[in-house]
Amino acid sequence: DGEMKNINVVINEICASNKSILATDGGEYPDYIELYNKGDSFNLADFGLANDTQNSIEYQFGDYYFESGSYLIVYLDGVNVPFRLNSNGNEYVALVSWDGTVVDSITTVKTPGDNVMLRTSEGLEVSTEASPGYPNTEEGVRLFRAGVMDGSMALAINEIFTGFRG
Repeated sequence: DGEMKNINVVINEICASNKSILATDGGEYPDYIELYNKGDSFNLADFGLANDTQNSIEYQFGDYYFESGSYLIVYLDGVNVPFRLNSNGNEYVALVSWDGTVVDSITTVKTPGDNVMLRTSEGLEVSTEASPGYPNTEEGVRLFRAGVMDGSMALAINEIFTGFRG
């Protein structure tokens, strides 16, 4: 559309040892990062994730409109996103545009299982208080836990297709 967008996305929460915090639809617990869009809404198709300091894109986002003020959870499962993290820290992750511009990057720190790295105004904080999809606040933790507990974040199968009868 030609207009300049205010692209302001932060890597807001990282879990490098997800044992029971957040499951995929398939019931697995891969590492994850949470992106938070502090700027204008935009399409993520021209962006990807890098996990080396040369900012080589390892994973390119598809056609996804990232709304302003929203969160995006990206599972680092080693398959769909071709890398994982380890809980020993000192790993680099960046959101990079195709022209090589680093939107945000982070170097992980050592974390025990089911702990997260939270982006705060002071830097990275290791915490047991995960809030994927919500702000890194007490209220965000409460909302995340309520969503998990009431099943609103659970997968619901509402249609089954068994095949055509001829």
